[in-house]
Amino acid sequence: MRLLYVCTGNTCRSPMAAALTEKLGKELALPYALEVRSRGLYAAPGDPLSQYAREALGERGIEMEHQAAMLEEEDMKWADLVLTMTMQHKRHLWEEFPDFQDKTFTLKEYIREHGPQKAAGADAEATGASPAAEAEGPEESKAKQPQESGESGDGPDDFSWEYLESYFSSLDVRDPFGGELEVYRQTRDELEENIRHLLQLLAASVSQPEDAL
Repeated sequence: MRLLYVCTGNTCRSPMAAALTEKLGKELALPYALEVRSRGLYAAPGDPLSQYAREALGERGIEMEHQAAMLEEEDMKWADLVLTMTMQHKRHLWEEFPDFQDKTFTLKEYIREHGPQKAAGADAEATGASPAAEAEGPEESKAKQPQESGESGDGPDDFSWEYLESYFSSLDVRDPFGGELEVYRQTRDELEENIRHLLQLLAASVSQPEDAL
């Protein structure tokens, strides 16, 4: 499995993600070989890892030598899965490398699209009901439908844009650039949690029998 992480400058988020992936991959004893790269959309080739990123990783026992590198088409061809840090990064890749859209996601988006919640949603669609509706009962669910579809309140546009803005921002990994060490720790922890979920999902998909796929 070849994973490619992409951020802006390749000095903070994507190299931290790559280092954490390699560490967690060893801890989880994955049923597949793992190769990891990180690249930047606007990297200054040769720039070192951010000092605070280095310190935050060091607190996890990770020592990393890193030089920033620009994303190239060869990297996109090499990767089995391309994971960006933000929706803006993903949109950039979709426009610049349209042939690879089917394997390009944000890190959090991939987890949401392929995790247990997605499977539960698919089962609910097959039965014609949502998990939330089943839990609430028909009357409570019916009462919420107008608001959820934008038919009441200040207007459908207000609801839709607020929802979309909130949804897409929730798929981003916070950029620590310019922040203090504590901000880098928070980004490290955010990455660590999501990468752990990612590797577990990938392990489950690899070990799943072919007739169950």
